[in-house]
Amino acid sequence: MRRFITVAVAAVALAGGTVAVAHASAPPGFVPKNAAWLSASEGFVLGQAGCGQPDLCETLLHTTDGAKTWTEIPVPQLERPDNQYFGFPTVIAASAKRFAVYDNNRIMETTDAGKHWSALAVHANSPSLMIGDVKYFRGKVFAIAGGPEQTDLYAAGPSGLDPVPGVTIHRPVNDVQGTIAGGDALEVSLTNAGQSWPTSTWRSKDGKSFTQQPYPCLAGEAAIYAEHKPGLPIAAICEAVGPSRPGNWDKAMVTAPATGGKVTRAPRAPEIGVVAGFALVSDKVAVMPVTGGGVTLFLRTEDAGQTWTNTFTIDGQVWSPDLAFVNATTAYQTNGTGLYRSTDTGKTWTQISFA
Repeated sequence: MRRFITVAVAAVALAGGTVAVAHASAPPGFVPKNAAWLSASEGFVLGQAGCGQPDLCETLLHTTDGAKTWTEIPVPQLERPDNQYFGFPTVIAASAKRFAVYDNNRIMETTDAGKHWSALAVHANSPSLMIGDVKYFRGKVFAIAGGPEQTDLYAAGPSGLDPVPGVTIHRPVNDVQGTIAGGDALEVSLTNAGQSWPTSTWRSKDGKSFTQQPYPCLAGEAAIYAEHKPGLPIAAICEAVGPSRPGNWDKAMVTAPATGGKVTRAPRAPEIGVVAGFALVSDKVAVMPVTGGGVTLFLRTEDAGQTWTNTFTIDGQVWSPDLAFVNATTAYQTNGTGLYRSTDTGKTWTQISFA
């Protein structure tokens, strides 16, 4: 889930011919915040490190050998949150040369492995926007953004991001939880679950035409979709925005056939924590990190959400929901203090050292 602040969006460009530098280890004091993976061996990690300034600077690292060595890539300075309720700057990747970083203000993309960066203009009627979830799908950037009157899905066009007709909710972005899940289909959810106002989800197989879907969750719940993989059902976590007590929200897993059909709802998952990611591994196995009380629990199910087991606990919260299964067994997850990897479908996790 990503929360927002209001900012003006303007197009800028950065260029400079900077050169990435390979290191055996990350810069001293590097703290990872989120990651984007292209395979089990190649990925990007965005975080902070000392840079000779009074404050820490955004630092982007790239690995091609499963986090054994790192290449530091120059990255534009991004807006950082002043508290835990705003999303930390995030990295997404389409290839080794094309990737993007974004904050609540702007989306900065490179197509030459970080030598040059440019801002993706958002073509909207509102003079100010709040940028939410951003994903690559079918080679295009998709983003949820909104203003004081409505929240829309935007898709990359010839000169920036254009609103996708019909994929909108007429509520201020401050009140909307918007999520995007990719894979072999794009799932978009826009909801104001806190007020039990109309909620909607859309699905697209090609990134061009979107079909509105029956909402899979109950009134007052937000849908958090897993990335969809061929041969697996559509899966989501339905999370109640109104917690029964602070830091502990109601949640349940739902599934449906990818071709359409009845939604099956599992019993309520453990109440503790707020959902900080969700991934479907097989038709029965799923992993769901939850954050609460200063820790993150890795909940895992082998029966499609009927029961959940905590397989791992780490100190600190997850800043960005970046849980990613890069193949049938290997997954990565960051939190505010470390990068973790599982090679056994989420049964066990190991912290990766940057030293």
